[in-house]
Amino acid sequence: MDKLFPRIKSLKQIFLFNGTATKSDSSNFYPQLRKRLQLRFYSRTSDSPLPHILLGFLYCTGFVDRHLISKTKSAASVFFIISLHFTILDLLFTSVENHDDEFLKVSIAYISSYGLTVAVWYSTWWKRKQIGNLLLKIKRISSPLSGKVINYLALINFSMSLIIPVVLGMNNRKIQNSYFYTYGYDIDNFWAKTAIVSTRIFISFSIYPTYTSTLALFYVYVCLCCITYLKSLSKRMAECPCKSFDLSFQRDILKKKAKIFDLLLRIQDIFSLPAFFIIVANIMICSSIAGWHMMKSWSDSDYLWKIESIYFGINAFLCTVSIICVAGSVPIELDRFKETFHQKSHQRLIFFCNWEELLLKLDLFNEPNLVLSGWQVISFRKSTILTLIGTLLTYTLFIMNINK
Repeated sequence: MDKLFPRIKSLKQIFLFNGTATKSDSSNFYPQLRKRLQLRFYSRTSDSPLPHILLGFLYCTGFVDRHLISKTKSAASVFFIISLHFTILDLLFTSVENHDDEFLKVSIAYISSYGLTVAVWYSTWWKRKQIGNLLLKIKRISSPLSGKVINYLALINFSMSLIIPVVLGMNNRKIQNSYFYTYGYDIDNFWAKTAIVSTRIFISFSIYPTYTSTLALFYVYVCLCCITYLKSLSKRMAECPCKSFDLSFQRDILKKKAKIFDLLLRIQDIFSLPAFFIIVANIMICSSIAGWHMMKSWSDSDYLWKIESIYFGINAFLCTVSIICVAGSVPIELDRFKETFHQKSHQRLIFFCNWEELLLKLDLFNEPNLVLSGWQVISFRKSTILTLIGTLLTYTLFIMNINK
């Protein structure tokens, strides 16, 4: 019986049905099952190529089932989700309270960036199962060097969202309308006011731009892994002698390339909509900054808004450019792969005249071109950067002229 059904026996061992779990201890079954599932989940992700900071980011933002992670990370994910919705509601209510017709359009653009951040979270949350599968798929093509770079960038990103609020809180006396952060209460104690102002700004910055830029780093990392692997395949073909570039070698290369192509399709399916919302949110925040300084000079602006303008502007620009540049390199590397394969197969066809190999070449070049995009609205090519900058300036000037 054990020989006929070995899988049933293994399943019994996994789910503790091997005789140890009786009816008397059935109350302990679910805690034990949860612990076993946690061990299996960590065994699969502990050696994940994803940088540890980004992996912790996925845990703490609700992209992993709470039953599969520790109680601390589960509580952190719940806190993040509450903060996400609280921040946008808080901004809406305070903006209505402190309504100013002169800066209405600027305020709408500013609040829209936070609203789009909520849309980013929901659009990514619906794909959380696909994200888990993506992490397992990308394990084989991980890039240690790019992982370290992304890890440091994520650390800098999180550090800035903590340092800047503390600095602003310590200088709360320079902030005009500081009662905005204390809900209209006049707090005389300096340290209490500093703590409240710093906490509110920290929660706000954790949602935008920290969350969106960290998710962008995740997107950039998985794209870099695919690009690096495509480069290694192209280099392997270029270094291969013409005599060794036979049918078996070509099939091996094309099989590996097909896996990368499938992985890129998964990336497009997961990040198409979130990447679009991130770019639009960055455009909206840059538009609000530009619109503000068109109506009010830098010297007359509030101390808080000066710091926010610099921080938001640099972050939005780097985030958008990194997404478009890295994702725009994918079709370039795919074309380079095709060109290298064409050169090698062409040389072999001239010298050896193997018609069976020609079918592989025809199949490769009949493959549809893959260009990553944001919801099929923004095609991620390097030339898109100039288009977005021109669009931002044009629409900002147009909106401000309407306001006048």
